[in-house]
Amino acid sequence: MMALATLSGCGQLGQHVFADPRADVDIPQGPPVQEIVTVFDEALECVNGMIGGEVAFAVGNIQDSTGRVDGNAGTMVSQGAGDMIQSALFRAGVTVINRRDANIAVTEANWGIRDIRRQTPVDFFISGSINSLDFIPGGSASLTVAGVGPRARQNRVLIGLDLAISDAFSGRLIGNVSLQKQIYSREFGLSVGRFFDDVLVTGDAGYIEREALHFTLRQMLNLGTLMLLGHVIREDSFQTCRAEIEPFAGGVRLNRQSATAQRAASSPALAVEVPSVTARAEDEAAAQLAAAAPETAATPPATAPTRPEYEVLGEEARRLAARAITAARDSEGAETRNEAARLAAQSMQLANAALQRLQAAAQAGLDGDEGDVAAVVVQQAVTRSRAAAVAAADRPPDVPRQEPAQNPSPDDDYTMPDVSSGETRSPDRHTGIQEFRR
Repeated sequence: MMALATLSGCGQLGQHVFADPRADVDIPQGPPVQEIVTVFDEALECVNGMIGGEVAFAVGNIQDSTGRVDGNAGTMVSQGAGDMIQSALFRAGVTVINRRDANIAVTEANWGIRDIRRQTPVDFFISGSINSLDFIPGGSASLTVAGVGPRARQNRVLIGLDLAISDAFSGRLIGNVSLQKQIYSREFGLSVGRFFDDVLVTGDAGYIEREALHFTLRQMLNLGTLMLLGHVIREDSFQTCRAEIEPFAGGVRLNRQSATAQRAASSPALAVEVPSVTARAEDEAAAQLAAAAPETAATPPATAPTRPEYEVLGEEARRLAARAITAARDSEGAETRNEAARLAAQSMQLANAALQRLQAAAQAGLDGDEGDVAAVVVQQAVTRSRAAAVAAADRPPDVPRQEPAQNPSPDDDYTMPDVSSGETRSPDRHTGIQEFRR
């Protein structure tokens, strides 16, 4: 058997040493490519559905602050920690906005082929660093009797990181996680050295076991991401997923902030009050409209607390859509390009806010004729706002616009549908509210 193995090895050696330079050699095939799976993946998947799709997450700068470099091999810690966290968020089923590389969006905006304001804003973002990589002194032992004896050796590396999740709107720190992990390596061996007459014969066999540094780092980042999401989800809801990680994480606890972090939120599973993208867009657009036309930004009367949530959200969606259509119409009739662009931007903000309010209403139970009416109004607002933005961009700078032709479109006489009368219907029920459910 040993002779066959030797001949096989010689054949492989000869193939590579004496191979024709113009011909390919056989490439050795190792284990197959497979998906990366960690022990915390099931816990991440458990979070899926606890955070609504209207809440958006992004990953900021996750830098290597260890300063460790392994000679010519480069840095000892992976520089792709941010991408690992983004994969963990995606596995958790939350809405992830790609902020890892903004070059494409910025380039297209600079080329004038895309409006950078159409990028979806985020609600929360994760940042942090891998900031420690310490070598813990190990130990070794060996014993030799008559030239024969075993040996053993062990070493450890301590790696640590800090991650934080922040409210992108205010910059407030929502949660923080500090994790560390000892990564071990150990070696066992047996050495033999004997004289046969005057000939010395030696032999050595060994076994080395070492944890993979970067795979261990991915596990730490997955656990850290899960714990940060736990700061956003209510504790009673998160307990189910937390049970999934207890066999694999020792001494990790969720340090929630004070009771202010337990305020009521739009989603029953959220532990923090999320100033959603919808509310932010509405606030910003309302402030801009108030400066231009105070009467159009008047605050509506408070909604009666006894009304269903989906009814309140549906009404807000229709109200915002109507304001978006008004701003789009004002943009089309503006005298200057700058004024048209400003009003078109307000219209797009209001239309996006109306669209997201409609999505929230659909998730809360808005359906039927009332839902179809709201869907039609919002869709009309989105269409008008986009048309106004394109028209404003196409207008020459600082040149008054020509008076429009005296042939108004049906949209020019748009009025708010009277939902209570039940007379307004969707022109196509197949493009109703279901289009806006994600």
